[in-house]
Amino acid sequence: MKASGLAESPLFQNKDADTRIPTLPSSNHAIMQPDHQDDVIEHIRQAVRQTGKEAGTYRITREEKKALMELCYSFRLSGIRTSENEITRIAINYLIHDHNSNQGNSILERVMEAIHG
Repeated sequence: MKASGLAESPLFQNKDADTRIPTLPSSNHAIMQPDHQDDVIEHIRQAVRQTGKEAGTYRITREEKKALMELCYSFRLSGIRTSENEITRIAINYLIHDHNSNQGNSILERVMEAIHG
């Protein structure tokens, strides 16, 4: 049985590889207005600043774990202290906000359709 998960996503592929990564069709995400982006960032910032009290356990692949660790390390090198938990919460809050704002055209909706379509 073939392992699957986010690690197989083009976002986690080695950028130095000779193969080209296919791109998604253009959408309204590419033309977001800066004011709207600032609103989204502020919304996510406020959500992540709240202390999470609910426990959650999620299974991720080694590649996904390595990518999270590399993100944390990269931010620490640039002087920003963060954690895998904080990055995960940012991603979750972004997906929820995008889905609530764009519904049928949200990134989550489009990925779910590609997975289960």
